[in-house]
Amino acid sequence: MRKLFEEEGIRLDENQENKFKKYLKLLMETPFNITSIKSPDLIIYRHFIDSLKLALFLDFSSFETVLDIGSGAGFPGVPLKIIHPQLKLTLLESSRKKALFLKSLVSELELAGVEVLWQRAEDLGRASEKRESYDLVVARALASLRVLLELSLPLLKIGGILVAYKGKKLKKEIEEAKKALKLLNGTIERVEEYIIKGIDFKGNLVFIKKEASTPSKFPRRPGIPFKRPL
Repeated sequence: MRKLFEEEGIRLDENQENKFKKYLKLLMETPFNITSIKSPDLIIYRHFIDSLKLALFLDFSSFETVLDIGSGAGFPGVPLKIIHPQLKLTLLESSRKKALFLKSLVSELELAGVEVLWQRAEDLGRASEKRESYDLVVARALASLRVLLELSLPLLKIGGILVAYKGKKLKKEIEEAKKALKLLNGTIERVEEYIIKGIDFKGNLVFIKKEASTPSKFPRRPGIPFKRPL
């Protein structure tokens, strides 16, 4: 496993490699339908390595509190926590089944400083103790960019960064998100393309900075951002 990571520019120590091996085992053995990918090698490439490509473009020493929205089986938050154990990580998941898996995963991997929340992002964004409280928000395979902005920016501190993992239709999503960026006080700082050589895959990381406080009317009620995107 360590060799596959190193071929993609990611170095693991023995402890980190053991955690990823245990993570893989838990994914393969869970009775829940947590991920549609069943091949061990593909899980390593499409989930573990894909999640960690962000670490090649971002200095994590600048961030303390990190929120993974729509974490699912823990991606990208848990792989990032494994290689950057100092992070205070919150895994947000609206599915009870997946939230239970995440709690079990955090326990099995003995990850300290990780909070699992079974909740919708729209509700969390209106909770006074969580609103504008995170340095970094990450989201992978969750929603279109304009929807993701409404779910994420209310939770970011002013000056905080949202990183969205995106695929091929990025240009269209950025064009559609112009109104949301203006309303929510976000700015796209940069877009970084990355490659997973082992499976000939290309992805994009969109870095969005929160420039000012989000108007209090956002996020709207649960489900509305998806039904009527900004």
